Amino acid sequence: MADTLYSPVISNPTYTQGAGSVILLDEAHHNFHTTGGRFKAFANVLRKDGYVVNGSSEPFSYKQLDEVKILVIANALHSSNTQKWTLPTPSAFTDEEIEVVNNWVSSGGSLFPD
Repeated sequence: MADTLYSPVISNPTYTQGAGSVILLDEAHHNFHTTGGRFKAFANVLRKDGYVVNGSSEPFSYKQLDEVKILVIANALHSSNTQKWTLPTPSAFTDEEIEVVNNWVSSGGSLFPD
């Protein structure tokens, strides 16, 4: 069970509220962790430290990642694995999404995969 009420006190935040880098949490790939669920406490800590934290239910695109500094992907699943696991495990991402994220990281984006 996630602690959705956790609200930390950060006495010396890295940025003033909302002035930090944009962090995007992937919520488009049947993710177990989301900003409103199991990663809510994680998102709260980042926001209290001044970061801008958004969740996205859209497939990865160049436009979407344009302003993003850090991309967090946690427990992404292919739709065929949401009810019953199949092996080999298919990728949660399309070839286009993989290309977008690869190019974004090559251009300086930071990926936080789980």
